[in-house]
Amino acid sequence: MAIPTFTLAANNIQFTTGFQYPEQGPVELLQIADRTSGGSLQIEDLGVSIKTKIISFDGLPRADFINLQYWFENVCHGAENTFTYMDPYGSTFTVRWVSSIYDLRQMEYDWYQGQIVLEVVS
Repeated sequence: MAIPTFTLAANNIQFTTGFQYPEQGPVELLQIADRTSGGSLQIEDLGVSIKTKIISFDGLPRADFINLQYWFENVCHGAENTFTYMDPYGSTFTVRWVSSIYDLRQMEYDWYQGQIVLEVVS
């Protein structure tokens, strides 16, 4: 398995270890659902699907924690800039960091845990 990386222009984060948990990849379809006066369900499909990558960290080393925080604040600048994410299987995706808060918690000395959400940009 490859070591996951984030890349934007000359900036790069390569995590020291692979992720402990497999990433989740939910897909959301943008649809409007409502009931008619007769009680039947009416769906309006907007034709858009949103794919995300939810990455869970448990036991993230302090150096990776600091690099990831710098990336969030200064490189991708939250959701402002898209970047390339290479997953543990070597596949690459153009993504946007959509978690609005950087909130990884310290679980023990120099080890952190939490989640980030990346939206795949089509």
